Amino acid sequence: QALSQNWSGYVLENGPFTRVSGTFVVPSLYSGQPASNNMSEWVGIDGVTNSDLIQAGVDEFPNPNNLSQFYVAPWWEILPNYETPITTMAVRPGDSLTVTISQLSGTTWAITLSDATSGQTFTTDQSYPGPLTSAEWIVEAPEVNGSLSTLAQYTTTAFTGLGALGPEAGYIEVTMVQQGVQVSTPSSLGSAGFSVAYGNVPPAPP
Repeated sequence: QALSQNWSGYVLENGPFTRVSGTFVVPSLYSGQPASNNMSEWVGIDGVTNSDLIQAGVDEFPNPNNLSQFYVAPWWEILPNYETPITTMAVRPGDSLTVTISQLSGTTWAITLSDATSGQTFTTDQSYPGPLTSAEWIVEAPEVNGSLSTLAQYTTTAFTGLGALGPEAGYIEVTMVQQGVQVSTPSSLGSAGFSVAYGNVPPAPP
């Protein structure tokens, strides 16, 4: 088990990994929380022991003009560049979103997001020269304007269909702790995947 200020979920180390995939249900945010609270859910390669990362997923954050509402924004990202918004998809709470990131050849990679609920799909081919040392399925408190955000309070979500092309041994459970408080806790790893819940109580696996 590992503790993190900004990640919770599961990671695999000791790659190389040339493909990662996973499906998650987009959670809802609780209403009435500060507009500065944020969360992301994503699937990616690298970033555990290095500053490289190729990833895709969604951001969720309250509407600052109406705290009973919140936004869901899909994106892909290759560090050190910022997130690239995916403007051709509309993702909603409750949607089943599958992320697949796979090496096509050399440093050419395909990033695909598929929304099984709406039938929408986005794919892009990008250059990524990273070391490929880890694969991960994560709920994150993202950086906003250069500083770590407070994790938004969210409804329990599940990651299923975990797939990685590489050494699939030794999944590491990651729990998020912010200011000494455990704010996001994964379940044990089940045959279908794992769940993640806000707070310090592990949910049941899916």
